[in-house]
Amino acid sequence: MATQPENTQLANAFCNGSYLFPQSNFILADQVLGAEAYEFRFTGGGDVFMEIREGVSFQFHTTSIQFVPGVTYAVDVRVRAGGQWSDFQNACPITILPAPMAPPEGGGDMEFRQSTSNPHLDEGMLVIFPNPNDGKELVLESFSHGEFGDVIIELMDMTGSVLHTEQHAAVGPHFQVRIMPERPLVSGMYIIQMRYADTCTREAFVVY
Repeated sequence: MATQPENTQLANAFCNGSYLFPQSNFILADQVLGAEAYEFRFTGGGDVFMEIREGVSFQFHTTSIQFVPGVTYAVDVRVRAGGQWSDFQNACPITILPAPMAPPEGGGDMEFRQSTSNPHLDEGMLVIFPNPNDGKELVLESFSHGEFGDVIIELMDMTGSVLHTEQHAAVGPHFQVRIMPERPLVSGMYIIQMRYADTCTREAFVVY
């Protein structure tokens, strides 16, 4: 009799995150040895969507699911191994965002400005564009109901080591900045942390 495979779930770094749709973006499940397939289940806004993938990655730009921007979905995952499915377990929330406007071309200078490029942002929510990216530069965007004031941006690896730090005096409720690390980042997963007033927000991104 076949043994039920080990349970899996959405990788912790991707929980409570916000993801652009339908732009290139993805989430990952924890890997299970010997897995043949992973099934992702999204519950939110009165809908339940399920989709099977061969690997741990669910790419939003290749799915047939019609996600609704602004909706928070509970995501749980199960795995198939030896022809048997594990149980769905430990759902965690993610929020779907519409793709923001492309960053301005040229220059390369860090930039922040008032704008309404993404009116669906919730207060304190971070959007990283593009995600995944090439590790040379990225754009960070956030919104506050009040004034941001002094903003500290920290770029960290998955061990928590700070690789790059910036500080800005942001004016207005909308914050957008182009970040260029001193050295291009190698392939892997990273965290952006944004601190202002008594607020600290984190978001994961991937370098390919």
